[in-house]
Amino acid sequence: MEQEAAPSGEVGHGEMTEQHPNRPAATARQVDAAYEAHFSDAGLTYCSADLAGKFLADVTARLSAHSADSVNRNFGPLLQGSAGPEAARMALRELAVLVNETGQAELFAEHDGRVIDAVFSDFVADVNEKRAGRGVVFVVHAPYFVILREAMYLRRNGYRVYLLSLGEVAAGLRELFRQHFDLVVDARGNYRLLRAILARLEPDIFHVQCWMWFGILGRMAMEAKKNAAVVCEFYDITSVYAAKEDLSPTWPPGVVEFEFAMERHIAHRADAVISRFPDWLVEEWGRNMGALPKYISMQAWPCAEFISYGKKKLSAADGVIRLVYAGGLVPENERNPAKLFPETNMDKAFQALLGQGMAIDVMHDPNAAKGIDDAFYGRYNRLAAEYPLFRFREGVSPDKLSDVLNGYDYGILLTEFDEDVVRISANQRKGAMATKIFAYLEAGLPVLVNAEYGEMARLVNEHGLGLAVHSRDLGNAAKILSKFDYRKAVANIKKFNESHSMESEIDRLIELYDAVISGHGEIK
Repeated sequence: MEQEAAPSGEVGHGEMTEQHPNRPAATARQVDAAYEAHFSDAGLTYCSADLAGKFLADVTARLSAHSADSVNRNFGPLLQGSAGPEAARMALRELAVLVNETGQAELFAEHDGRVIDAVFSDFVADVNEKRAGRGVVFVVHAPYFVILREAMYLRRNGYRVYLLSLGEVAAGLRELFRQHFDLVVDARGNYRLLRAILARLEPDIFHVQCWMWFGILGRMAMEAKKNAAVVCEFYDITSVYAAKEDLSPTWPPGVVEFEFAMERHIAHRADAVISRFPDWLVEEWGRNMGALPKYISMQAWPCAEFISYGKKKLSAADGVIRLVYAGGLVPENERNPAKLFPETNMDKAFQALLGQGMAIDVMHDPNAAKGIDDAFYGRYNRLAAEYPLFRFREGVSPDKLSDVLNGYDYGILLTEFDEDVVRISANQRKGAMATKIFAYLEAGLPVLVNAEYGEMARLVNEHGLGLAVHSRDLGNAAKILSKFDYRKAVANIKKFNESHSMESEIDRLIELYDAVISGHGEIK
């Protein structure tokens, strides 16, 4: 599965280390120190000229008259823009670093308070207003599409839904998220500011998107919760994904230890957890963590608003089977070794399919930072040069995706799975469920997945939604597809989209919310 890069550092923060991965687990003191280190950034986010002037006044108020006069002469005109915006930004950074190095952290807290009053006051007031409908604040590092779908249908059920993101929402997705959330704000990557905003909020529920390497957001929400319930939603779970010794040194041991510690914190202190994994796997994870709160599994269930089946297939013109892959590509490099990322071999699977005369388009992930012409994707660019039927296309948001996908014949999630190399855990292979499968179903496309991924294969086979193909059979895919009952699969997909829609599945999330708010209750 594609992963976010982790911050490098010792116990989760600092410089890259080369320590042995089998060292003892981090102590509570080390974990707490690593946690607090995330908030030591000297950045002054959302700093207007007025706020910069007030920060400067705070600094000089602590100095002698002579020193204050010198600092004002050096920084004052620059902060007010006398030499242009870039000079102002550089002066602000220099001043902030100076303050940080002299141990005056309380000045940052005062600055953050003024930023919240100036920029986030409407968000805080709306969240905290006591009125009809429960308020849910989704806390994320960057918002992905499962929580979007959940928010859409929570809103239909009378909930007020808010998005608080650590980083900025991707430009091409901002309008979509604004459309489906009551309000959307971000901390521009500043953990310290995010913590300060959380401390001001009083929702009924914090729903935290705890993607791999961002378990810290769960702890931050728990420390800010007051009377709110905290529900943590995993995608990949670090301790499930692979063993510590296999995760290091791709990620420094300190980073791995810190993330495992955040998992334990969530297991012991969250009110509930959500994952894409089957119950048996979550229960095993809970035994490994020593605790397990209430839990459910949630997928990116089909949404009626996103469904578009279309009527014409591209293959009708020339008989060429058209395959589409919608999502990010994973290159093999030092940050993405093949042992931890089976999808680094996706180009080999593509080549096997292209060699049988099929066509493949890659719909680029709209959340991805890199462009499709980036050297990052060199192997795929070479594949495109060799096979005219292999193309890149720009990714689009979920509300537009089905209209683009429905002209293809199959949606694919296939790689050449190298059993001798891959070191992701057996449970990851058995239990993972990719969100893109549901995007394909919304477009009415039968799905081709690797049989090596157990739960994905079960879903596809059990409901007749496509085919689970083993890596060793990729070279015979054309022959396998020639015997496939396509019309029956499409009928099954339409049936599945109705019986497993987000409209019906959202009731389980609401039931979970009810249970954690009341403090009791069983989850079916």
